[in-house]
Amino acid sequence: MAIPERFDSRPLFDELWLDYTLDNVMPDRLAVAAALTFRQGLTKSFKVPDPIFTVTASAIEDLASSRDLRVNQVVPGELSRSRGNAVLVVNVDNPSATVVNTRGGRRHIAFNILRSDRFAGALLAMDSLSLASNAWLHQRHPSSPLEAHLPYLAVAVLTAEDLGAGAIALMTDVLESDRALAKKVRRLCNAVGLSLLSSSHDGD
Repeated sequence: MAIPERFDSRPLFDELWLDYTLDNVMPDRLAVAAALTFRQGLTKSFKVPDPIFTVTASAIEDLASSRDLRVNQVVPGELSRSRGNAVLVVNVDNPSATVVNTRGGRRHIAFNILRSDRFAGALLAMDSLSLASNAWLHQRHPSSPLEAHLPYLAVAVLTAEDLGAGAIALMTDVLESDRALAKKVRRLCNAVGLSLLSSSHDGD
């Protein structure tokens, strides 16, 4: 949930919602998901319910649109790399998206994020997860396709641990739409043990 301070801009929607029960969410990944979702409103203070590592906090401050942003609870260190090896291939509003996995290759999971006004629930299959979310409501006048995808990336960050994923893939043209922002987002994902990859969504 986003709770604006006195001088913060107020988001139209203050919660990122997904129709899926999360078993494991690390404090650092929860903070990163919030930063991705509410980036446009980050100005002075970023308050987290539990302390996060300095490396994560620094990456969040770098992502913010304001140079004055500071995270309130920080401890020295960094989050260890994810033990998962799978790649979440993010698809938006495409419930039939699939991936092709080959024997001996890195496992890919079609991660299909659907509009909550059109779909409900979640469906987990061998190589896919489709779930409803209100991520689409957090696209406030994005300056690029990458900025528009940040709330969807937040959903992937939240579910990565449960799905045994160590990387998240966005479409190549999405990442290349804003290379400066992509650099910051990659740093943010790396801070919580996740690689951010580009993909043509063919499972490669």
